[in-house]
Amino acid sequence: MKGLVEPVSWNYFTEFNEQYQLSSAWSIYPKYFTNMWAASAFKGGLNRFSMTTDTKHHVHNNLQWLHFMQSSIFPKEYFSAVILTGWSRFDHFMPLCDLLPTAYPALLYSLYVLNTNRIISSEQIHDCDQLLRSIGKDSQLCQLLPGNIDKANSISD
Repeated sequence: MKGLVEPVSWNYFTEFNEQYQLSSAWSIYPKYFTNMWAASAFKGGLNRFSMTTDTKHHVHNNLQWLHFMQSSIFPKEYFSAVILTGWSRFDHFMPLCDLLPTAYPALLYSLYVLNTNRIISSEQIHDCDQLLRSIGKDSQLCQLLPGNIDKANSISD
């Protein structure tokens, strides 16, 4: 199957348990596959009744992936990249939640963590402007995001 299939390891937990980290899959995959991928998320219902994005959870999940990939257990030479997913419901039978405009801070913060391996704050960040200012970026970029609540408010003023 080498060269035909590339497996993805999905894990959305903020801490990877020892069983996951020491799984024999990490030594078996390279025997059968040329590349493998990791998958985290920047948004998605964490339980059946989730309504909003838990930015802190998703950021810590991405940070956990980085720490695991830097460990001696993870076969770096066979690793392609992280797939940063975003889900809009807990499961297929639940109503939509966590829609993209409400998850912009979680997306931006997750991308920041994946690129820098650094946490900005241990607090939840719900505001796009605040997040971009804290990483030294022009917060006016938030006004360009489709569905941005602040953008809609400034147009109606």
